[in-house]
Amino acid sequence: MIVEVVIFKIATFLNVYIFNINYNLLVKHNSGESRRRQKYKSHKYKDDDIPKTPLMMSFTSYRTDLDAKHDKSERLVKLSRDITIESKRVIFLLHRTTKEDKSNLILEADKKLHSLEQSHWKNVALELHGEDIYLFLRSYTQGLQEYVEAVSFLYYLKHKDLVPLSIVKDSLTFHNVDSGAVTTKTISVEVPIIDFALGLTDLGGELMRLAINSIGVGDFTTPKEICSFLRAFYDGLMNFRATNWQMNKKLQVLRNSLSKVENACYTLKIRGSEAPKELLRDLVSSVSTTTCNTDEYDN
Repeated sequence: MIVEVVIFKIATFLNVYIFNINYNLLVKHNSGESRRRQKYKSHKYKDDDIPKTPLMMSFTSYRTDLDAKHDKSERLVKLSRDITIESKRVIFLLHRTTKEDKSNLILEADKKLHSLEQSHWKNVALELHGEDIYLFLRSYTQGLQEYVEAVSFLYYLKHKDLVPLSIVKDSLTFHNVDSGAVTTKTISVEVPIIDFALGLTDLGGELMRLAINSIGVGDFTTPKEICSFLRAFYDGLMNFRATNWQMNKKLQVLRNSLSKVENACYTLKIRGSEAPKELLRDLVSSVSTTTCNTDEYDN
């Protein structure tokens, strides 16, 4: 019994001793590594420490150019987000034309778009002045497409037609600009044709909502006009089908919007005399949400 107790105490002592040795080694290793890291972090290279060789001076210049490009890109992304938000507000405002005074709402939307152009879009034009726009196109293309959608929706409500590219370009051209390095010059935001087409494609969804809402207030003429317009619009945009993947996806969404408007018009024609006017909107909405076969347009 005494021998077992002695052996147990010796084993316990050895375990504690070995643990202490390992712990001390680990602390020393970590402290040494920590000192090395602190020494590495404390040594910050300054421009004066860089050798003035042609190679290092070239890379210093590259670093400065890249930093300036990244900063400009971030500013354009922030402007694009604000433009997207304001453009959506204009679209929501225009959807109220089915229930409120149309002329006053269109006038208010015009003012909002003009204010957006003179503030955010002018800043975008200043940022892009003298630059290759295709280096920064991804930074503001979402805002541009949403803006084109808002302008095209407003133009349709005014003229029942598609907005020309020239009108969008004229709206994003600014004269006699005086701001810092850019003084008394004409500057503009370039509108690539593919981005213009992508923005126009989103118009189909807004026109589909306008057609359904018009039925809800007893207007049965507007859905037929929108249906005819969307058919010609879709056929024209099919020329851009093979341009990029975004256009393919948006054309499918446009085709679905057209199908919903066609189903709504079909329901009005076949069952319009059967259901009361106050129930037609619910009837049209239920029919429009059915899945439509689009194989004839996919070939």
